[in-house]
Amino acid sequence: RLFYNFGVSSKSVLAEDIFPPVVDAMLRHSSYVGLQWRALQLVGYLTCDWQGEGCKAFVEADGISAIVKTMREHLDDVEVQYEGCSALWRLAGLDNLDHVSQPLAKDGAVVASVVDAMRRYESDATVQCKGCNALRRLASCIPGCRDQIRNQGGVELLQKTVSNCPTNISLPGYAKNALQALMKKRREGRGVEKS
Repeated sequence: RLFYNFGVSSKSVLAEDIFPPVVDAMLRHSSYVGLQWRALQLVGYLTCDWQGEGCKAFVEADGISAIVKTMREHLDDVEVQYEGCSALWRLAGLDNLDHVSQPLAKDGAVVASVVDAMRRYESDATVQCKGCNALRRLASCIPGCRDQIRNQGGVELLQKTVSNCPTNISLPGYAKNALQALMKKRREGRGVEKS
């Protein structure tokens, strides 16, 4: 959407030209909260448009580590947390790309970032919805993440999340789907679940 506001199609801009400077800006200007959540928002939008091509450029620029760092350093900013969860959710959907799935599962930092955001903002429905979606995708798509979620208290967190935001009608479905993903085996190929 950010590109469309300026009348530029994201397809007309090369991922290799966009992601390295975005990640560099995130890392060099880590104290500037506005830049961080805008960069996370941009990553979320562009991973939808570019998918494999764009994500490879983002990962090669150490973008996943930049997301985790941003979420850790700005735990007090709700916009950073929900945009971070959203970007990780979108990246986890590209599980057929090894260059994306391996860094997402590395050392449990991605799962910890989502779980920490959900714990910190337990009454914020947006963070809870985006966190549930991120945990669902990580559990069902990325090898190793299911155990990380369980080990970090993700099952209990998801069971509790619905009661924290009782007026949100979408959240129960998101939490249920995430819990179901924790009980299933990893997807075999895109869109095919193994029971």
